[in-house]
Order: sequence, then C-alpha cells, then structure tokens
Amino acid sequence: MVIEKKRCRSVGIVTSTSLALVLVAACTEPTVADDDMVRREAIFDDGIVSTLPPVEIDHGVDIWDEARGREIAADEPRFDRPRNGLNAGPWRHQCDSMSVASVVLTGRSRDGGESRVAIYDRGRTELTIWKGGGFEGEPSHRLSHRREIDGQFVTDAFQGTTFERPDRTYRIASGAMLPGCMLFLLQRSDRIEEDSKDGAVSWRIAGVTVAAMQEDSNGEWTWTHVMDMPPPDDPDAHLFQRGYASSMSAFYPTSRDGDLLEAFVPLVDYMNHQATRKATGGQCGLFRVRRSSVDAPWELGPLYEVHSSWRSDNEHFHVAGWTPNGVTISIGDATKSRLVLAQCSDWEDYDDPANWTVIPRWQGQLEDGVSQVTTNQFWSCCPGNHVNSLICGGDNVSSAVLDLEVPESGEQLPEFREMLGYQPSILASGNAGNTVSWLHRSTPQTNGPMVARQTFEWSGNDSYSRILYSATGESFATVARLPEDFEQYAIPFLVDGEVCVHRFRALGQSGIFKAAVPSEDRTQAGLLAMPGGVDLLRDDTGAHRPPDDLQIGNGVSVVRVEPSEVPGGFGDGLAPDSVCYRVTGIPTGTTRLLAARVDDPHPPPANATSSTAVHLQVCNLLSGKLRLQTRVWRGGFSFERTHNIVSTGDWNDIDVWSPALIATRTSTIAVYNPIDPDFASVDFLLVIRSLTDRTGKPNWVREAITDGKVPSTRVSQPLGIRGGEWRVGAELQLPPDGLDYSIGTRVESMPLCTFEFGAGRYLRLRSGINNGSVLIESIVGANHWFVGQMEDLDLNRGDTINIDLRRQGGRMSISVVAAGSLGETPATVVLPIIHETPPTRFMLGDENHELVSSLILRRVYVDTPRRPIPGIIAPSEGAVRADGPAGSTAMPGDPPKIRHEDLVFEIMRGIGSKADRRFDPRDVDGDGSITFLDVRRLLAPSVVRDRVGPPRR
Repeated sequence: MVIEKKRCRSVGIVTSTSLALVLVAACTEPTVADDDMVRREAIFDDGIVSTLPPVEIDHGVDIWDEARGREIAADEPRFDRPRNGLNAGPWRHQCDSMSVASVVLTGRSRDGGESRVAIYDRGRTELTIWKGGGFEGEPSHRLSHRREIDGQFVTDAFQGTTFERPDRTYRIASGAMLPGCMLFLLQRSDRIEEDSKDGAVSWRIAGVTVAAMQEDSNGEWTWTHVMDMPPPDDPDAHLFQRGYASSMSAFYPTSRDGDLLEAFVPLVDYMNHQATRKATGGQCGLFRVRRSSVDAPWELGPLYEVHSSWRSDNEHFHVAGWTPNGVTISIGDATKSRLVLAQCSDWEDYDDPANWTVIPRWQGQLEDGVSQVTTNQFWSCCPGNHVNSLICGGDNVSSAVLDLEVPESGEQLPEFREMLGYQPSILASGNAGNTVSWLHRSTPQTNGPMVARQTFEWSGNDSYSRILYSATGESFATVARLPEDFEQYAIPFLVDGEVCVHRFRALGQSGIFKAAVPSEDRTQAGLLAMPGGVDLLRDDTGAHRPPDDLQIGNGVSVVRVEPSEVPGGFGDGLAPDSVCYRVTGIPTGTTRLLAARVDDPHPPPANATSSTAVHLQVCNLLSGKLRLQTRVWRGGFSFERTHNIVSTGDWNDIDVWSPALIATRTSTIAVYNPIDPDFASVDFLLVIRSLTDRTGKPNWVREAITDGKVPSTRVSQPLGIRGGEWRVGAELQLPPDGLDYSIGTRVESMPLCTFEFGAGRYLRLRSGINNGSVLIESIVGANHWFVGQMEDLDLNRGDTINIDLRRQGGRMSISVVAAGSLGETPATVVLPIIHETPPTRFMLGDENHELVSSLILRRVYVDTPRRPIPGIIAPSEGAVRADGPAGSTAMPGDPPKIRHEDLVFEIMRGIGSKADRRFDPRDVDGDGSITFLDVRRLLAPSVVRDRVGPPRR
C-alpha cells in the first residue's frame, strides 16, 4: 500500500508491564467493511441530536454566550455561530502534460450536457481543451500559440487563423467559459521597427483585447469575435504587463430563471506592478453576450469602456462585477484605493455614454462630503445568489471572502459582509493579510458551487495557502491545502463534483491533481469550548473591568457606551458588564488613537517566562477600510500586529502576542491608525476583552472567580463501546479566535483531544503549533510516552479537523485530516493493541480537559460491526428442566411449565454461546455490551431512540 510521504514518524517506545507500544508508519486494511458497520453519533448544531450517551459539559461557572446575547449555566452547552466545515478527499495525480496553468476556464458544452476545461500554459505557449474532467490521455485539442516572425519566436493566440496579423500579437491573460463559448482577455502588443543596423524587431504592449472562441456541433473550436479596448492614455502604460487570471473570469446572467440566454461580461485592464515601480492606471470594459436558444451560437455586443484612469501611481484596476444596479469596480492600493459604481439607465443601449452615471468614489467619502477613508480592496469577483449581489475575494485584508449587495441608488453607501476569512495570529505589518485573487463560479445561472484560493499575502509561505469552497454560495469552508510541494498561487477549479489544481508558476510539483468535494455545505453551529487562565481584565466579582489607565490621542474621542446604547444594534450580543468604547475622530500629530495600561496584581514567579496575549473585539461603523495597528508593551519591548477590516457592522477578533519574556507586572496596549492623515477618519467600537498568559480568548464569566482565573470548558463524550472492533471519529474546527501555526513559539503546543481508556489511561493528541506537527502521546498514571508524530499538518483558523481512531484486524490506528490531505492518503499512525478495553470517553483538550485555544466540536461518532439478530432462542437440546427433558417438538398433554430463572439462564447462555474472548459478537444492539437490553431486543421489535435537547452535566 502507498504510504503518504513524510507524514508519520516511527518511534521506539519504552515498554512496561502496563503498556507495550510499537509505532509503525503504515496504513491498515479494515477487516469489516464500512458499509457493514452500525453508526451511533452525536451531532452538535445549536442543539444536540445524539444516539450516544449524554455528553458532559462544565464551564466551571455561568458564562455569557456572545453569539446569541444570553447567559448560560455552568453545565449547559454553548454553541458557536454557524460555520461551514468541509474537507476534500485525498489528492489524486492526473495529467502531467503541462508546465503551468496560467489561465483556467471551466464550463459546459453548448447544450450543457458535458463538462469542458481549457488551460493556457504560458510556459509552453499552448492552449489545451479537454472534454469531460477525467484528464486521462491527451486533450481533445492542443493549440500552439508559438509563432515565428523574422526568425524570432513570439506568443500569438491567433497564429494560423484568419485573425493573425503581421504587426500585432496576442497573449491570453484571463478568460471565462459560457456553454460552448470561451471568452478571452488578451494582452495586445504592436510591432515596433527599431532604427538599427541589424533591423531588429521589438514588440510594445499596446493594451487589451477581447476575443471569443466557439464550439460547433462537431466539437471543433473556432475564433469568432475580436474586439479591442481603447489604447491607454498613458505614455508609460507599455512598461507594465497586462492582465491577471481574475481580470475577466466571470459572466453575470441577467436572469436566474430558465435557460442561460443572456449575460454581461465586465473586464479590467489590470496593470501588474513592477518591482521598483507601481502601476499607473487602468480601465474597465463591458460587453453583452446573447443567444436565441441553447442550440444557437453566442453573439457578442459592442465592447464599451465604462471607466478609466491613467497617469496615477498605484491606481491599477483589480476587478469588476456586474449587477442590474450597476458595475462595481475595485481600484487601487492603500490610499489610492477606491470603489467605483457605474450605473446604466438602459441596458439595451449600454454602449451609449449618455445612459451612464459614474460615481468615481462610491466608498470612502464620508457624509460631510470632505472627510475620506481608504476603501475595501478586492481582487476577484463573481455573481452571488441574487442578481444584485456580488461575492468578492479580499486583497490583503482580514476577510478572505465578502458579500456585497449593490443598492439601487448610488446614494446608499456599500456595506460588505464577511463570509469567511480570519487574520493569522501574528503579523508584523499590514502587508500580510488574506488575499483571494482567484474566485470562480462556472455555473452562476443555477447558483452553482464556488471555489477560491486564499494566500497569506507577502509571506511566501506556501503552507498557509488554502482552497475555499461553497456548494451553494451561502457560506464558505476551507476544504483543502494545496498538494505537497505546490507553490502558493496554484489555481483551483471545479469539474464534475471534484476540485482540481495545477501549479501557476513553474515551481515545485507539476501536474493536475484532483480531490472529491462534498456535494452539500455542512453549516453547523458547533459546540464551543474555550480555554481557561488568569484574565487580568476581570475583577474579584468576575465582572469585566476597564484598564487601569487610558490615554487618548489628539483629535480622537473615546467614549464608553453601554451595550444597550451602541448604535445600529451592534451591541446586542455584548454582555451587560462589557466595557465598550466608541472611538471617533482623526488623530493629529501621531497616528495613535489610544493607549491602555493593565496591571497584574500577582507577583511574577521567579525567572518564569510567559507570553502576553491581548484579545480585542472591533466593529467598524464606517463604509470603508479600517486599518488598525495594535501594539503591546511588556518589559520594555513592544510587539505589533496590523488589521485591515473591510466589513461594516461585523465584530472582528484581534489578538496580539508577545514572545516569551520574564514576567512583568504591567502591560500597555496601544491602538494606532497607520494611514495617511487625509484618510485617517475612524468610527469604530472597541472592547478590550481580555489579557491572558499564553492562552487564547477565555470564556466571558458571569460569576465571581478566584484571582481572576477563568475555568476551561470541560467537554466529555462517553462512547459506550465494549466490542472487539470499533471506530471512533470526531470533527473539530478552529474558530476565528483560535490559535494557528503562525503563533510560532509563543505557545509550545495546543492540546486537541484525548481518548480515555479507563481511569488514568489516555491517548492524547496535541498540535506542535510552530512546526506543523500533531504529537501522539500515551498516558498511564503518572507515566507519559511519546508514541508518534504526524507532520505537515499546519493548522489555520477556520480549518476543519477530522480525527479517526479505530481498532480492526488486531491493530489500532489513528489518522488526522486537517483542511484536506496533502497526498493520496491521510496522515495515519498504526499501533498494536495498547488496551484490551476500547476507549470509554472522547474529551476536548488534554487529559485534564485543559485547553490553550478555543475549539469547536461538530460531531462525534462510533462505528461497531453490524450484528445479525439471532433467531428465537429455545432451551438447548438435551438440557434438563424442572418438568423433564428438552428437545421434543410435540409433547402429549399440557406444555411443561418453565421457571423464570431457567428461561433467563437459557436466553443468556444462548446469547453468549459464541462469545469471542470477552467480547460477544452476537451483541444484538451493536454496542458490544451484553445486557438485558439485548434480551428485550430479542423479545420486542427494534426501537430507535434519538435524544434531542441539551445534555445534562
């Protein structure tokens, strides 16, 4: 069997009379097929539906449910906000005939009956077209774009066609696929005759062009349309390469009812920055596509320039999206960022300039008409689930995916809502946020699935890249990491229910890889458990307290507001004792908004090192991008992190961690707005929520606590297994405030879960946060053994974690999948039997229920072999009863009387007659335990009982 490379580490194990373990890096074949197993499970989704024993929960004290704005008793479950949690199947290597996938188009044939995929390989200057998504063998078409002119080889998409020109070449930069029609955005270059002795020829970038290639009834593809955008009004425009994969990657249907017959296609002339110079402008175009029926070819309307801007450094055009209420254009970086809304009064005559009204700064100008803020940057866009909604991929911001509902009137400012994406734990500057430069939906006319790629901007850290997925467009989930040795900008795409990916640059592993994705979203409000620890922002009564000192920056107003007085109802979820501030104004002289000092009344342990963790909650009230830099001073050292918050009305978690230092008694938290003074207006809500030592955000307690120590949430799920073969699985998720691997050495490790095998006997899993490993340890009494390690399991906030522990075929194995698998098999460690008894409990955290990070428990399940229900049990042949010998089927006279104790004895002996060692394979209800419940099942019809409602303590 193929073993996933570099996933498991073999370890020599110390043995004792109570424990003998040998770790083998291998995978085991189950002796019982999965479809021959009986599953009992507990599903946590704003309630509990379970066929397992009741889960046990203890917060230690009453706490506040921040998601729902209510108080929860110490033994009641607390549920998270609804989140989508999915994992794609293992990667399978497919075709390896391409160097890179620079541009990918996916769609259907003209009648919608078969999938189509087109991939442009910039390395080989070749376009390949595939029928279906199998990628077996050769593509149906392989079109070379390599053209020779005067002894030079150039790239030309039209070489050998009727559109070929001697003085012009075209290179594919982006594209979208309608049913049976591929639309391409091309970089256009003109031939320049150089005045030199050797008559050398050079080519100069002249702008962008739109072209269409359509499939006929014989499956042949032909270029049918070519339209040029106006040339740039900028003498330096030719210095910049044009186009990105997302520059024209979507079409926008005018209706979601019936067949797809009409759509609009927006595009941008995206200038790529140079290493030493920023791009100087760009333009946005729009054209319409129509067909009379699903069997007819597509017709393209005129290509119209909606908006342009030239000779302005850093103001390149990112992407545009169309709705009936207007074209929304994302432009510029940093202070040059702006959002344009261009509205058309008559879409039938969209190419008439008289029908257009352009709002050049739709977002970022405040109500006074003078003050401004920087605006949201998004780099990718596709249709949402409603004709006037857009789904946007963030550009170096806190949120990865956002939703924008475009209003009918341009006087109403845009408000972005976060759909997915969490800032990493540690950031040194603002140039390290989430970027989703690729977001794609191939069938928007049916609200089909969506796929995106999220990278950690500027980090160069390929391990952070994630593939995001939504089956419905309502919520997104992190479903996969890129395959092993892939570079971070690889483009994912969906074909026939599977996610595929090929590298974007000629780095690392090559080839198309495929993985199955779920057909449905799994959005659940899972069971939320939070860590404990000393919270220095709690007083003796357990109430939230203000900092010991608060300094306010010049030009800034910081006013404490009661939760019930927070505008817009944004304080509804806050606890009644929350210390909430509204911060407004424009800082002058310095970018500092405020500084808060928090004193620690406890004497620090001698020579002990620790890491201060500051947890803030921020809600932006303006339509614009709120850029905040948070610093924490401790022992004379300061550490910082910058957030770019682009949603309006959403509460965002911010944390900043110091490295481990000798403990000091004072921490100072300062919040800055590091932006140009002309764009520095702020209006946001701030809760300085907690300050802890080496732990994530703790519970919000509602009772008195000793010395400010907040208890951890204790979650224990009894399993009820006693059979010889079994499987236990759990699905966890890291919430937005959880710890991920970018926390580094500030926290040594993070307990994930523990399996109890009876009193004092445990198997514990913990994440080595900074090295991407999962450590497996066995505990017996006071003895601990390190028994294995899974590598390359870097955990990010939002990742779904699937854990599987099983005993089959005389061995026990454990596997972990976090945001998909890097290779063809999950990371798996196989152990010989370490305990004769199966696990009795599944627990979050370590063996003492302690956590250092918030965790979400979504489900726990137990699989045991299906047991056939035996036939009628009769007294054994030849057995002697009180009224004579057994075994006769016809007796004269009245039937003999059978004493109750004899009947019970015979039934129990019959049940256990084929016992396998101490475990009975004829267990009737499949739980591995021989009880009178099995007897009752023999004598009465099977009853399935589901327990619904809150668990008891």
